Amino acid sequence: MENLTDAIAALLPDELRAELRDNIDALVRARFEKMDLLTREQFETREKVLQRTRQRVQELEKQVTELEARLNIANDNAASDTKLNDTKGKK
Repeated sequence: MENLTDAIAALLPDELRAELRDNIDALVRARFEKMDLLTREQFETREKVLQRTRQRVQELEKQVTELEARLNIANDNAASDTKLNDTKGKK
C-alpha cells in the first residue's frame, strides 16, 4: 500500500507532495478497506481449510462409491437367489 502511495505522490509537484502525502495515504487505505480484501495470513488460512475440505470430499466420494458397489453386489446376489428360488419352486 505504501508503494502505491509513493507512486501517486511521485506524480505530484514537489511543493504539493509533502502536503498531500498523508491525505493520499489515508485515501488509498480507505479504498482498500472498502474492497474487503484478505490479508496474506487470512488467505493462507482459508486456502488450508479449502485443501482439507477437498481432501475430505474426495474421501467421502470414495466411501460412497465403495458402498454403492457393495449395494449393487448385494442386490445382484439377492436377485440371483430370487431367480434360483423361483425356478426351484416351479419344478
